[in-house]
Amino acid sequence: MNKKRSESEIFGSDSEDEKYDDSQAIKRFKGDDGEFDSENIPLPEVVGILDKPLIHIPETLRSKQLKMGIDEAGRGPALGPMVYACAFSPMDYDDALKKIGVGDSKQIKAETRTSLFQTMNSDENIGYIIHALSPNYLSNGMLQIRKRSLNEISHTCAVGLIQIALDQGLNISEVYVDTVGDSVKYQSYLTTQFPTIQFTVTPKADSLFPCVSTASIAAKVTRDWCIAKWTFPENGFVNKAFPGSGYPSDPDTKKWLLEHLDPIFGYPKFVRFSWAPVKLLMQEKAIAVDWHEEEEQDPTQPRMTTLLKKKSQRKRPPFFEAAGLQQVADF
Repeated sequence: MNKKRSESEIFGSDSEDEKYDDSQAIKRFKGDDGEFDSENIPLPEVVGILDKPLIHIPETLRSKQLKMGIDEAGRGPALGPMVYACAFSPMDYDDALKKIGVGDSKQIKAETRTSLFQTMNSDENIGYIIHALSPNYLSNGMLQIRKRSLNEISHTCAVGLIQIALDQGLNISEVYVDTVGDSVKYQSYLTTQFPTIQFTVTPKADSLFPCVSTASIAAKVTRDWCIAKWTFPENGFVNKAFPGSGYPSDPDTKKWLLEHLDPIFGYPKFVRFSWAPVKLLMQEKAIAVDWHEEEEQDPTQPRMTTLLKKKSQRKRPPFFEAAGLQQVADF
């Protein structure tokens, strides 16, 4: 019999960079303290934003040369979407971004992030495109036959954001990206995709370049919103607790995962079922299912695999051979 894993083996230990200020932001979006007016944030219902781009382009930007930053939020959590965002502004707008307080979203308090995002939406020199990748999309990509790594998904999403901006007629001259994987290879890949754009891919870009910081804030606020406003589509599912930040080592998230595991059906689509802690919980607490093919088969019946063979491997019926009939492609 396999030894039962402890919670620390399943969820891992706390780390310094997993800050649970996210939880406070999510609670504020839920309106638990009555302080936040959600109508001031221009985000649609969550079901309408997942796996689709949300585009905000002030008309004044369409005639200007622009600098773009790209960043993400929610790469590590086991709950909720991963959100990619690009933000763009005129080439000489960095000082203005710093003046309004733009910085790395991870170092900014939740209420300040929200306020900054509101300021961004009223500034005619700041635009953004946001793409929230649903947990289901992430897990399906990572578990399909040709598995896609999270890095590959991230790269594809970044390319998609740039392409949307170009399709919108924007003049993007420079793009700054917080690195995912090898920064040199990533920068080379992006340059190959868009040879007319100058790319800078580097670690900690969200704290080095104001345009990336702006994208970071847009992504972070959107992810917090998605968690707070999530509507579960599964019939009969009852959400019993606050999910926390979504990081496996967050006590609120641990509790949520332990309380909402159905031993037969597993988790709702809110959960990234390809994440290691989720898979371990399923192994420990869900009912195992043995998917196997029936061993006995009627020998007189053809196997399904014979229908999938190439035509060249099939023997033609005797009638066609005797009549000397051949297949033709052109008449």
